[in-house]
Amino acid sequence: MNNGLMLIVALIGTVNFAALFTPPGGYRQSEGEGLPVFLTDDMRMYYLHIFCGLLAAFVGFATMFAIQSCPFRSNDFYLDLPLRLLVAMGSLMLSVVFIALASRQVYLLELHGRLRFPLGEYITYACLLTATFILGSIDGTAADCESRLRLSSFATVHEFWIQEGAIPLDAGGNTILHFLAMYGNAFVIQKLIDDDNGNNNNIRSSIVKCEDLFGRNGKGNTPLHEAVRFGRKNVVEILLRKQESLVRECNCLGETPVYVAAACGHEDVMVCAIAR
Repeated sequence: MNNGLMLIVALIGTVNFAALFTPPGGYRQSEGEGLPVFLTDDMRMYYLHIFCGLLAAFVGFATMFAIQSCPFRSNDFYLDLPLRLLVAMGSLMLSVVFIALASRQVYLLELHGRLRFPLGEYITYACLLTATFILGSIDGTAADCESRLRLSSFATVHEFWIQEGAIPLDAGGNTILHFLAMYGNAFVIQKLIDDDNGNNNNIRSSIVKCEDLFGRNGKGNTPLHEAVRFGRKNVVEILLRKQESLVRECNCLGETPVYVAAACGHEDVMVCAIAR
């Protein structure tokens, strides 16, 4: 998606850059100044809109390039990347809006001020644009597809686990189990550690073995450490039912999962871990 957005923003920026040097009506050839033919207040607003659109397109392109060059650490997905994507999408929308405003200025120049848009029409157009964007973002079949999405997610993770196993996926040494624990994907974790009969106490027939649950990232955290750090109580219960001794494991700082839960303020998770 990011590559496609970069292409769109680059095209919008190219159009704005070309429009900046090709004003409506051209330049005066008979005078020495070389000023635009329609050098009025409307023309100045035209240049202002084109400049703002070009600036918004540049900000959007730079932000998307920053997303492309991001190291994709686990914590980046919680604040950094969503914030960058929000800025990029907002800049893209602003650049399109400024192009529309510049087009309006062209009509004002062509019709010598006879075309006027009341403030109410501006608000109406803005509401229609916002409503179109919101309606296009709503998935009306989300409730019907939830179970299929879960199964599809499990199938993808299952295939990856069979092929690659518990390999580090980022610079922090997090495996796929760490990421599932962070995001609280209890359904996939439950399916991975259950056997064919849905029993998670059978060590030999499950996909994920007990020794895989002791895998550590660069900070020495097990998947249970990450689950309690983010307050994923359902994941904590599943992992402890599979291997109760995980609650006594320490990371590189000597912290147990119970200590991490208490330090992060997740009282319900801490009680669940202590009960084991």
